[in-house]
Formats: sequence, structure tokens, C-alpha cells
Amino acid sequence: MKLISFKNGLTLLEVIFALTLVGLLVAAMTPFIGRTLTMSGASMFELKKTLELATIMDAINQDYKNNYTTDIETLRTRVNAKVHYGTGNYTIVANKYIVYTDANNDRTWVESDDGSGTPKVLRVTIKNDMGTQFTRIFVKQ
Repeated sequence: MKLISFKNGLTLLEVIFALTLVGLLVAAMTPFIGRTLTMSGASMFELKKTLELATIMDAINQDYKNNYTTDIETLRTRVNAKVHYGTGNYTIVANKYIVYTDANNDRTWVESDDGSGTPKVLRVTIKNDMGTQFTRIFVKQ
């Protein structure tokens, strides 16, 4: 007659093998999970900073449209003075007049601190501490 034996659990070798396998998987996934958790807020932070910069540029544009369409000299002064255009830190990269030099009919231009020349065109570029830049061109009407 044959004896039938039943197994009621795992052997010690099977438990050690399963724990080793789980440990290897955790060790392999930890750098990925850690980086994902630490970087998960970075994109939202970048988006917030970009939105703040866009809001500032839009405020400058509204100031131009509402008050300075015929007086971009004052707009240039207000941009240099960093009149309160919104929340957020920004740096003025460029706040200069664009003067077209068409001596040889080549349609070139140079930037200038004085507003000589017609039409008067002002280029304003601002950037935030992350390097995102916005540029807007204003024309004296």
C-alpha cells in the first residue's frame, strides 16, 4: 500500500527564497520610487512660476493698452522701475527700443536706449529664476 503525505506549510528554503526575491524587487524599485516622490512636486512648481511670469507680462501689456499706447517712454520707465505688476520674482532681460536701420534696404534693426527713430518700438523681455522668458513688443501708436 502507498502512503499519501500532505504538506501543511512552506519549507524554510521556500520562505528564504521568497524573502530574498521580495528584497531584490524592493531594492530595484527604491531609486525609482524615491525619485518619483521627490520630483512629483517639481512640475507643479515650474508651472506655478511660469504662470506668475505670464501674469506679470500680461499686466505690463494691460498697462500699455490702458494707459501708454501713445507714450511708450513712460511704459519703459515703469517697467525699469518694476512697478507692481503682480506677484513673483522676475528679472528684466531687455527693456530697449528697437530702431530699424534700412540703409541698404536690408531691413536690419538694432537695440537702443534712446527712442530716436520712427516708429517707436519697445521690446520688453522678462525671465524668472528658472530661466523661463517672455518677450513682448510694444509700438507707439
